[in-house]
Amino acid sequence: MIWLSIITQEKLIRLCVLKNSKVKQEILREAHSSNYSIHPTSCEMYSDLKQMYWWLDMKHDILEFLLIFKAKHQVLSGLLQPVMIPE
Repeated sequence: MIWLSIITQEKLIRLCVLKNSKVKQEILREAHSSNYSIHPTSCEMYSDLKQMYWWLDMKHDILEFLLIFKAKHQVLSGLLQPVMIPE
């Protein structure tokens, strides 16, 4: 569920998203992996999203999403080989 929050003094209009909403996951996925973003860090992503959305523990959820995303897509280096030093 989403509702609209309007603050007239600051002219701020943000969508408020419920904590366990599937919409929240879609917002995070789109903000991180869209063609218009270049896999932002948690600070950049929070800065962008806080202008349009709000939910409880938003910073924590963004950081958690990015840690899970990195863990799924990070390739392990395997066995490392020593570099030979010429004599």
